[in-house]
Amino acid sequence: MKSRLRFYLSDYDADDSTNGLLVHKAISIERQCGNISRIVFLSDDMSNGDWLAKLIGEASLKKLKGYAQWPGSSLAVNFENAKTYRTIDDEILITFNLESDEILLLDDKPHINAIIALAMHQASIEKWTRITNAVNIENSIAAESYADPPCIVMKALETLTESIEMATGLDQSFDDRLAKTYLRALNTFKIHLPGEKIESYLIKHLSWTKGHAIPLIEIIRKINSGEPFEGGSKANHECHIKKWKEDCSQ
Repeated sequence: MKSRLRFYLSDYDADDSTNGLLVHKAISIERQCGNISRIVFLSDDMSNGDWLAKLIGEASLKKLKGYAQWPGSSLAVNFENAKTYRTIDDEILITFNLESDEILLLDDKPHINAIIALAMHQASIEKWTRITNAVNIENSIAAESYADPPCIVMKALETLTESIEMATGLDQSFDDRLAKTYLRALNTFKIHLPGEKIESYLIKHLSWTKGHAIPLIEIIRKINSGEPFEGGSKANHECHIKKWKEDCSQ
């Protein structure tokens, strides 16, 4: 997982108190990191104007397609739509009302020094906060990590990670087949496959990107919901399970 600063405000209502915390945090990040090029506000809907007006003022809000200035700082502020956003070097990225999966994909991108997630409801960003241990701006407490998946699952994921081309994830047919074979083996032997814990382990401990983890997590979703999926060998499952159990016993 990339090293960067990550913060969040949940139950965000754009009042003076929470906006003051946000302004102060962005300035402190600028001082800590140095050489910040800009602050980017990223939303899925550029019509979300009320909270921006409260934060930066009506005059700056009128410049949504251009640049405004961060309160108390000389930093430029750019307003972007999530669908068209492109990173540049040394940004502070502030997301508004994006959900965990969207923020995790943004977290794959280079050049971002810090991410601050603003959410109306904690549940919408909880997975991102727990995978990344993002810090609550209000109380400076880092989000609690997910527990690890069962040991045999961790060993299967570690074996898979060592065997595939990490630069392309599961794009290659051999890598896709191997991943599905391992998941079939685990499912055949009734090994519990907790999706969020597995996703966290892949991203946090095995350095998978969110983008590369998506196909694997989708197969796990199908397994857990009883849906069929194509691909993967249905033979020699016992050999894989035996090896992973031995690894766990060491």
